[in-house]
Amino acid sequence: IWTVGAATDSLTRIDTAFDGSSLTIPVGSDAVDVAAGRDAVWVSNGAAGTITRIDPVSLRLVGPPVPTVRFPTALAVGV
Repeated sequence: IWTVGAATDSLTRIDTAFDGSSLTIPVGSDAVDVAAGRDAVWVSNGAAGTITRIDPVSLRLVGPPVPTVRFPTALAVGV
C-alpha cells in the first residue's frame, strides 16, 4: 500500500504482505496524490507544482522533480 502525507511532505509504503511495517521517504512540498505502476511510483506535490518519481524497488527518488504547468492534485498510471 502506498500513501502520501501533505502535512509531512512524504510517501509511505506499508508492507501488508509481510509484517505491516512501513517506510517513509520525503518527496516534495504538499504531497497530495500517489499513483503506482510497474516501474515507478509517482507523487504529485501540489504546492511545489511538481511530480516526483520514485523507484518502487530501491525506494529512491529517480531524478529531480518534474515541473508542471499548474498545481498537480491527481495522478493516474496506465498499464
